[in-house]
Amino acid sequence: MMRRLAAVTGIVALTLALGSCTSRSSGPDQEPPTTPAADPSQWGPDSRGNGLWLLTGPPVIDEIVEAVREAGPVTYRGSFTEMVTPEDADTEPYTGRTLKVEYRGEYGAMAAGITAGDMHVDLVMADGRVYARGNAAYAERTGVAEFRTGFVCTTSADAILSEWEPLLDPAALVEALLSGAEEIGVAEPAPDASTTEVVIGGSETPFGRLTIAAAGAPLPAHFVAGDASGDGDFTFADWGVAPEITVPTELSQPCE
Repeated sequence: MMRRLAAVTGIVALTLALGSCTSRSSGPDQEPPTTPAADPSQWGPDSRGNGLWLLTGPPVIDEIVEAVREAGPVTYRGSFTEMVTPEDADTEPYTGRTLKVEYRGEYGAMAAGITAGDMHVDLVMADGRVYARGNAAYAERTGVAEFRTGFVCTTSADAILSEWEPLLDPAALVEALLSGAEEIGVAEPAPDASTTEVVIGGSETPFGRLTIAAAGAPLPAHFVAGDASGDGDFTFADWGVAPEITVPTELSQPCE
């Protein structure tokens, strides 16, 4: 499943190949959690929470992804760091490249910053246009020198945004983080608990946890997982709160 995380963005597959590293041990002190089993008979008049803990497998993912779609704007940040295992058995595994993202808003009105290896790009979507600014490495890869000196305006939003899928689509990102696991279940929330955990396990897949709201819409708060290819960590906040997104003023290539 973390190999799926390593490929959550096409740019990683194209420029970093984070999912191509070889395996490593997760370590003896990291025991996979037990995936909770669903039991609908437990639901009653006094049952707590939103009842998501009565589901397992794909229905859990469907409910969470739908809640994310309906929630609207959100602020999140996350990272994936690859773990490299050298071919030389005498050399210890070491951390490699890192993918980072910071995002706020929703499609149509959002701002994001993405770092992939030595590349960095800032993106703003406002008033029907997308503005992009990058560092020297990003300008060199794209062949657009103007990225280095300011924001470049484009009316072709999909051309730029699709390069970073699904990092700039909250629902698609959450679905990518959860999909591919052999087993997935939800822990029954403790009395008066505001959150509970989606447990991701399986005999051949890595393990992780997604903290979600225990009552109301099961919106994500924190995702953490790790396997032989690396470690991922994402934090979500301010669901439904629309940030102020304005058109950048530092333009190196204005809109035509």
